[in-house]
Amino acid sequence: MRTGLSNAAVSVFIRKFSGENLRCIERVVLEQPQRLNVLAGLNGAGKTSVLEGIHVLGTGRSFRYRRIEPLTRHNTNFFRVVGEIGDEGTVLGVERKLGALTMRVRGNPVTRTSDLAYSLPLLVIRPESYEIFSGLSEERRKALDWAVFHVEPRFAKFHGRYQRALKQRNALLKTHATRTELKPWDVELAASGHEIHEARARFFEYSAKHLQCTVARLVGFDVRVGYEAGWDVSTPLLEVLDKQYPRDAERGTSTKGPHRCDLSFVVDGGAARGLLSRGEGKRLVLALLLSLAGQIMEITRKGPVILVDDLASELDERARETFMEDLSSIECQSFVTTVDQQLIPNRYLESAALFHVKQGNVNRML
Repeated sequence: MRTGLSNAAVSVFIRKFSGENLRCIERVVLEQPQRLNVLAGLNGAGKTSVLEGIHVLGTGRSFRYRRIEPLTRHNTNFFRVVGEIGDEGTVLGVERKLGALTMRVRGNPVTRTSDLAYSLPLLVIRPESYEIFSGLSEERRKALDWAVFHVEPRFAKFHGRYQRALKQRNALLKTHATRTELKPWDVELAASGHEIHEARARFFEYSAKHLQCTVARLVGFDVRVGYEAGWDVSTPLLEVLDKQYPRDAERGTSTKGPHRCDLSFVVDGGAARGLLSRGEGKRLVLALLLSLAGQIMEITRKGPVILVDDLASELDERARETFMEDLSSIECQSFVTTVDQQLIPNRYLESAALFHVKQGNVNRML
């Protein structure tokens, strides 16, 4: 992992964003966004649709639905988002028309969403992010892998190889395949899985201290965060896969490996899930995500654009103040929605761009 820092940050910055036919919004243009951008308005006004449009620009997909079709405005057959990114004004564009999705970077068509992600790294923080704490291990794994993807150039390659091999191995297990038939896929899983684990472990080790401090600040007390690889790494994964064969064959699925990776949260020796309130759990998630963003910025000097939907959700005044302070310290560009701009401390609003959203119309106030 590259840990040397350059003298100047080159955090990704959206210079201009425009969108057409995004749910209730016919057209929106955000001219000259600042480091902090606040979109204020009542629920249902269209605030989240703007964030979702920015998310599509960097990922090619919605953060609310598996399918992208619901993003299209009612009674229309297309939507389009365009953004100018960075000092060079790199133009990204995503359009869905008559069921077909087209993605462009610098005017050139691309077929991989990772091409968008490398140009416009994004972090989404929303009420549903609480599932990172309360939900299945997949949610925590996704959060960790999002960060590792942006700091380890080869991670996406090995992750793709591992997922393909895992799919093949699981399909064979369901047919009661023999050890011999599984061997080629075991070898591929072990090789790519080792690279995935090493990348995750390097990032977590480098980030652990910062993560602990950020969690303590936002939650209000110490929560120990741990990394669990998905198997006992003192034994080579290839050997583990062979030993697991009887159990895997019985269950028809692979029970050990990086796809079982998880993050653990412990308070006073006990699992945090049974000890923290919902509000404390939500603050823990905010701390985790902000810390991941901060580490990406520190390691690569290319911090993500942070999208915060419904800032006030279950946060008291103190928690909002601490969150905004930590968000500001990362020095990444952010877009924050809120039902009331007064929920954001004035000292942050003074240098922010403020947009009022009402019935699908977005107007700049500051």
